[in-house]
Amino acid sequence: MSYENPNSPRYIPTAARSKEVGDAMLGVVKSQEEARQLEKDRLKADRTNELAWGDALGEDFNGQLGEGVLNAAYTGSGREYAALQRMVTDQPELCQSDNCRAEMQQLQILKDAPKQSIAMLGTFESAFPTLDEKNVDKTQPLYTKMKAARAMIKGLNGYGPNQGYSIEVIRNKKDGKRER
Repeated sequence: MSYENPNSPRYIPTAARSKEVGDAMLGVVKSQEEARQLEKDRLKADRTNELAWGDALGEDFNGQLGEGVLNAAYTGSGREYAALQRMVTDQPELCQSDNCRAEMQQLQILKDAPKQSIAMLGTFESAFPTLDEKNVDKTQPLYTKMKAARAMIKGLNGYGPNQGYSIEVIRNKKDGKRER
């Protein structure tokens, strides 16, 4: 007859049960992360739908719907061109210079102005891709000014006169060159 001690611990395998509990805990963590991501995606879709279909549909938060950087610079230039052209062709005696030379020069400046303005903006915009490079010092004050200028030129909401941002392009009448 053999003797068994009733107080001695017996081995109970728990590895499988521990794995089940661990997997269940991991599943809870994963489902919480998935739930957070789903909520984040839902909120983003709600904001997008509000912008796209809300009561503010078609409103420009900048306060200048469809207005470009050069619009103010060319306000009235069509009338000015027409008046000069009429003067040169129909009433040359009203010209202030000999043979309407200065008036014809001003007409040529008005003709060339859009090309020069677009070239100026193109030169300015050619510096924008450097803002997205990895080795740019984002603490440099010029960096934030260039990012704001890019947003204003592209007409992004939040960068308009209503938010305190503006760009003024002045059309000089003597030589046709522009200032920023």
